[in-house]
Amino acid sequence: MEKKNDKEKPLYTTRQNIAFTITNLWNWDKQLVFLCIAQAPLKVVLELSGLYIISLVISLIENNSDFGKFIILLSVFIVIVLLLKIANNMISAKIRWRQDKIRFNYTNMLNHKNMDVDYENIENPDGLNKMQKAFGSIMTPHSATQNIVNILVDVATNIISIIALSAIITTLNPLLLFVITILTLIQYLFNRAGGKWHYRNAKNYAPLDRKLNHVTYISGEFGRAKDIRLYNLKPWLQQIFADALKERTKWYKKSEKASFCYYDINIAITQLVISNVIIWVYIINGVSNGTIMIADAVFYLSAIGTFSGVIMGVINSLSQLNNASLSICHLREFLDIPDKSNRGKGADIPDSAVDIVFENVSFIYPKSENYALKNLSFMIKKGEKIAIVGRNGAGKTTLIKLICGLYQPSHGSIRINGKNINEYNRDQYYSIISPVFQDIHLFPTSIAQNIALCEEYDIDMNKLMQASQFAGLQNKIDSLPEGYNTLLIKSVIENATELSGGEKQKLALARALYKDGILLVLDEPTAALDPIAENDMYLKYNSFSKNKTSIFISHRLTSTKFCDRIFLLDEGNIIETGSHDNLMALNGKYAEIFNIQSHYYREDASYEKT
Repeated sequence: MEKKNDKEKPLYTTRQNIAFTITNLWNWDKQLVFLCIAQAPLKVVLELSGLYIISLVISLIENNSDFGKFIILLSVFIVIVLLLKIANNMISAKIRWRQDKIRFNYTNMLNHKNMDVDYENIENPDGLNKMQKAFGSIMTPHSATQNIVNILVDVATNIISIIALSAIITTLNPLLLFVITILTLIQYLFNRAGGKWHYRNAKNYAPLDRKLNHVTYISGEFGRAKDIRLYNLKPWLQQIFADALKERTKWYKKSEKASFCYYDINIAITQLVISNVIIWVYIINGVSNGTIMIADAVFYLSAIGTFSGVIMGVINSLSQLNNASLSICHLREFLDIPDKSNRGKGADIPDSAVDIVFENVSFIYPKSENYALKNLSFMIKKGEKIAIVGRNGAGKTTLIKLICGLYQPSHGSIRINGKNINEYNRDQYYSIISPVFQDIHLFPTSIAQNIALCEEYDIDMNKLMQASQFAGLQNKIDSLPEGYNTLLIKSVIENATELSGGEKQKLALARALYKDGILLVLDEPTAALDPIAENDMYLKYNSFSKNKTSIFISHRLTSTKFCDRIFLLDEGNIIETGSHDNLMALNGKYAEIFNIQSHYYREDASYEKT
């Protein structure tokens, strides 16, 4: 396994990532591109000005120049350099604040992908790891996507400086230039190997980062605050965090050791020791032989010293560019995750209740060895009310996600109104579905917007009130001073209102009714409701499911009587199907489970007191 990891290569080259970055910079902020182009030569002029001021001073002293002339020339030179520094600082300031905009654009790009990518791509471990690494590449002010602007400017500056300084050093001895260039290549190869090590091992600590971020998030989340305190979860969560941090720290140490071996030792040997020894021996020997004047020696030493610094800058810039490129690979690998669903032109979307046909459908989750659903075949007629029941893990929610188009079958096909589900454009198909899932998520905005899920000016108030009334939420809304304008989520908005579990479930139902899709999907919609509210929903079910195909999941078999047919799932298979009366007459597994559950609701049930 380790050998396989060692051979793993990035999906994109540095050249491709630079092109990707520059293209985005050009599309988002052309002025930033021009600022970067202007800054590189300006920085070179400032860098070389230090050499020439030394040469000027020594020349004036050697020639016994007039002191007044000396002061005038020196003053003019200093003023020019000062003006150039002011211009450079102004450009640097503009580049810095424009970089933040670039980082936010990348964040928005990732958020868009995160919300738009096929659901199954972000639910499997590989997708989650890619997402973690992608967000890690952009979330800090010194992230690759932001810092690459500085790196590219430094690369351009150093290249221009190398050209200028090479011309100077060549006049002394071309062989010196050759030696320094060879040492530079050695350093670059070591640094590149170090960058590849970090890239290969990123997937080893990405899951740990995800766990640490998750524990940090839930420790401060308002919805979990009660459980954490009443169940005394603090020691347990702290232990989970400590264990993950311990493993993550091991990778930090490995990373530091790799950096020391690939970068620090390499630079110390090749640049600081070998290069300096060769240069100083050559210069001192020239001065001793009289072939190099002291003034020239000082000038050349300054030039070579500056050249050495530029070479170090090249090494660092190329290393940083390589590391930034590898980080951008993480970003692009997530952005380029392919979708299986149809994102182009699709079949015409139905405008009335649909029929649904499963033909030998099987589904297995990524990294799993067992099928969640196995060879399912059935038909749901237009306008039918179907209940799906079964124990936990029987495959009910997986079946629902397949019907909703959130998953693609591993085998077999799903047909909606006679057409394969993939013939429909994914987003257009989503538009006909009104779902209520077990996990209910609210947004830090008004109740009206939480139901309609759109801007306030687009809300149909009559439709909103009707949906709230049907869902049993209207009385709660009427009791609030701000009514539909009441804000939710206290952890985000001060003085916001928190809804109870049952009220959240009613809001989720109102959300589905407001959308008014022709395919109604209810996954445990009454789990948090009290018996009165639950019974009220059942009485209204026929009304709000009229002219719709509806699918209802429930663990409580007593709630399935109003459905036309019931599918009993067990281990990924439908083992019984029929109406409630038919299944009870069959006296099979459904009847057995129903009798066990209903026993607890009978008034004449006897209970053993303890």
